Amino acid sequence: MNDILIIGSGVIGLSTARALSRYKASIRVIDAAYDVSEGCSKANSAIVHAGYDAEPGTLKARLNVRGSEMYPDLCRELGVPYRRNGALILAFSEDDRGTIEKLYQQGMAKRIRELRMEKAKSLLREQRDLPLAEVAWQCGYQDYNYFFTVFKREVGCTPREWRNEHI
Repeated sequence: MNDILIIGSGVIGLSTARALSRYKASIRVIDAAYDVSEGCSKANSAIVHAGYDAEPGTLKARLNVRGSEMYPDLCRELGVPYRRNGALILAFSEDDRGTIEKLYQQGMAKRIRELRMEKAKSLLREQRDLPLAEVAWQCGYQDYNYFFTVFKREVGCTPREWRNEHI
């Protein structure tokens, strides 16, 4: 008798089994194929999407970023080599130029948000008495409510919650 049955031994099924294995439960993975990752996962191109090409603010963009951040630790834990290569995007016509420009602008905006969130986390961790409105201001947000919204969307909790968890 198993507590949890996972159907499918692709990336999602096996990752789910791995995550659930941290709990005290009997887990079984079944699949119609003879080996693991014989379906869609087998055709995976092994690209780790950093999130610059997804529409900013979407769930896909946030999950791409979070997944990308998880890769180094996961690969180190599993003993799998990993190297962040970056991406090369090509345009083959003048019509493609707009797409390239849009991706570039999204990538720049994403990096600026990342830098602001890194600075916010640093201030929240190292300057416990600094008011949250001042943290927002020092990170380039004149409107604390907007900073609060962006922080919660990007980090997954409020600045106050993050500060309290990282004392």
